[in-house]
Amino acid sequence: MELDPEALDTAEERGQYLLAKELLTFIEEYDDEVERGVHVERLEAYADALDERGVQSVDAEQMDELLEADRTDAETWVDSDAIYDVGDGFSAFPARWHDELRGEEDVLRFVDAIDADLAGGEKETATGATGDGVPQDLLLDAVSALGPYSRDGAKSEVERIREEGYVEELADQHPQARIRPTHE
Repeated sequence: MELDPEALDTAEERGQYLLAKELLTFIEEYDDEVERGVHVERLEAYADALDERGVQSVDAEQMDELLEADRTDAETWVDSDAIYDVGDGFSAFPARWHDELRGEEDVLRFVDAIDADLAGGEKETATGATGDGVPQDLLLDAVSALGPYSRDGAKSEVERIREEGYVEELADQHPQARIRPTHE
């Protein structure tokens, strides 16, 4: 099985701090063989390859345990730790996002769909906080994993729609900007 070197390199940079959900995100973002969820065999192959590179965070056996601990079949966003059953595999993103956003080029559609799923700021995201808008990192992860853009391309698109007035950044007290649509 061929593994994506950029996914491996990015995961390796996290070293011992790599989480199962982060590995899923990197695989979904970089590996062109992944379309709708990461099959467990592929995930285990990445874990084994990282173990061979000396990254001692998670081997394939531990990966199975972690997947089961945070696994959900929920169709919408649960929380920042959830790992979603999607298709025949696992994903860092809920099935609804795959259904509605896979291949989508319009980043504003991502903002709208994710914002709706976060229930107006009531659900926790990776920043550990709730609030209006979509955390920029979550948005960039979703756009680069499900859409046609690289992470840098996703950043450029977010900046473009911000400059055009379709979204606004809410930086408040968190260094993690939140993106909110300006239309209702």
